[in-house]
Amino acid sequence: MLAKILLRSTALLAALAAGSAAQAQTTCPFAVAADFPVTYVGYHTPVITVQIRGQNVRMEVDTGSAMSFLTTAAYDRLNLSGTYPTKGAYATGVAGTMQLDVVVMQDVKFGAVTMRDTLLGVTDQASVSRHGVPLVDGVIGNDIMQYFDIGLDLPDNHITFYQPQGCAATQTPWTGQFAPLPITRHKETLANTVDYGVDNATLAATIDTGAQSSLIAQAALSRAGIKPEAMPPAHFVVEGIGSSRLAAVPEQFSSLTIGAESFSDMWVMVANSPMSQFTDALIGEDYLSTHRVFIANSSDTAFFGLTVPSTN
Repeated sequence: MLAKILLRSTALLAALAAGSAAQAQTTCPFAVAADFPVTYVGYHTPVITVQIRGQNVRMEVDTGSAMSFLTTAAYDRLNLSGTYPTKGAYATGVAGTMQLDVVVMQDVKFGAVTMRDTLLGVTDQASVSRHGVPLVDGVIGNDIMQYFDIGLDLPDNHITFYQPQGCAATQTPWTGQFAPLPITRHKETLANTVDYGVDNATLAATIDTGAQSSLIAQAALSRAGIKPEAMPPAHFVVEGIGSSRLAAVPEQFSSLTIGAESFSDMWVMVANSPMSQFTDALIGEDYLSTHRVFIANSSDTAFFGLTVPSTN
């Protein structure tokens, strides 16, 4: 779920400050802050359990969202105390907008790391729901994840937060072959974008665990002069933040390239989406569920592995 939040998060990670003073090393060590088993809801949306004020909270991990937030139902159910410094903020995503207020929360815990005075949005428009009933308590966005290196091992149903050690990660925590791609972080969405080869052009794609499928903006294709083969009259609905929905059409591309891996004659969803203001494409769960990706915020690099064979 690509989301732009019209509010700057000022969450400070005091628990990570000590690591920033460490000397750079030839091989940057990995320090696990939290290793989360992943469960899934909705359309294969990854969910982990964190703690807020000592209570378990089920949160969607959304690398396309600028800000973390709780549903109003979860905020009330957990009887959380927080102040509302801002009302009427909103997020713009792949299919529309979502209104939210903002609270300052204490003691948000991710494994060994406790964050204090953390800004969290609160909204009654659930990001992941079924028939209007929230399936999760909230979303973890890039305002929190930008302070960690993130190991997305969705093929093995794990997400690991690594605490930076004052050096830039230049390798992955896993064995095997991985292709590094430089990350560009959008100043408003905080989302990480990488080069995405589409036919004979290079687009900017956001790594988006909140996207149910990969998606390319029609505007980006038009700018690049790419004319894929459509599949009329097939139309699908892509769900975005809140209750917003977007009509999309699967279109066939002669080649797609991510990292060191290329795919021929692939079908990808294409839509006229507000996301074209921020990114050309989304790399979604259809790709991430079969590939390990290490988002090394400490070195502004994303490492993409090859397809992991299914064990099913």
